[in-house]
Amino acid sequence: MFIKEIKIENFRNIENLKMMPSENVNVIFGKNAQGKTNILEAIWLFCGAKSFRTYKEQEFIKLSSEYFKNEMIFFDGERDNNIKISLSQKKEVLYNGVKKKSAAEIAGNFTAVAFIPTDLMFIKGGPEIRRRFLDGVICQIKPSYISLLHKYNKILSQRNALLKDAYYNADIYDLLDVYDREMAKTGTKIINERKNYLYKLNEKASSFYDGISGGKEKMRCFYISSADDENEFYEKLKEKRREDIKQGFSSIGPQRDDIEVLIDEMSAKNYASQGQQRSIILTLKLAEGEIIYKETGKKPIFLLDDVMSELDEYRQDFILNHVKENQVFITCCDISSVLRLFSGKIFEIKEGKIVYQEDK
Repeated sequence: MFIKEIKIENFRNIENLKMMPSENVNVIFGKNAQGKTNILEAIWLFCGAKSFRTYKEQEFIKLSSEYFKNEMIFFDGERDNNIKISLSQKKEVLYNGVKKKSAAEIAGNFTAVAFIPTDLMFIKGGPEIRRRFLDGVICQIKPSYISLLHKYNKILSQRNALLKDAYYNADIYDLLDVYDREMAKTGTKIINERKNYLYKLNEKASSFYDGISGGKEKMRCFYISSADDENEFYEKLKEKRREDIKQGFSSIGPQRDDIEVLIDEMSAKNYASQGQQRSIILTLKLAEGEIIYKETGKKPIFLLDDVMSELDEYRQDFILNHVKENQVFITCCDISSVLRLFSGKIFEIKEGKIVYQEDK
């Protein structure tokens, strides 16, 4: 799978941009705040996913403009496909000319793996970062998971509202029981999907980490779960009900779960060095790409945002050697740090415009 053409209009600082990328590696360079990451973000949205930078879609629209409109043509191995995403008063998504109810409906058709600087917070950051990592890739592999998350979040929101009311009205307890059963049922499905994916991820990531560490260290991840099955989930909700009412929110569920990463059986969060943290996220992203390909039959696009310059030559080589059969987009400020690594195209970006391009 590879992108053949991208058109971006009134998206962030980009007024009008057209790009015909290489099927191999594409380096997008320029000074800070010129629009490099905006191009990767626009590509990412074609996955049907939320932005990796903001949940406020109105922020996509260029200042002084009233809309944005992005379009992409990509080859999926069998045919060319067209995706259009626009936003003015409302959002519109078209896939091969067919209007979709939401961007979530196109998930799974176009796949990508994004590696951005904030991913380096995966180890030291809060558990929501690690949960978002799991949920994002599962949504690409299994688009129905998006609906499952929406369903669970709706139940969770309604239960939390009832908890606040129950503080003043004990009659709501019976209604809470109904929501607890449904929350346990739906939440257990999410937990099982996460555990299944993490099991596959462990197998791939452990092998990659062995390679990037020269076999000196071993890495593994495991899921820290609220409950192992639906009955246990429901019983824990009942046990925590009075406490939840006092707090006004649900303390049990996949919204509270986490991932633990171990290096040689020691907590990476507590003991991993900066180099080890980078190696962990690199291997997780490479493993993510392998699993997407195995599960969907489509080689994902790799989006590497200003991260290559932070890595030593060995890690740079390790990444490129494992994604060389995929289409890759790399952003950087200093092009000299990546020139030796590829054959493809170079694009210089200035104030949201391509001011120079070259085949390498």
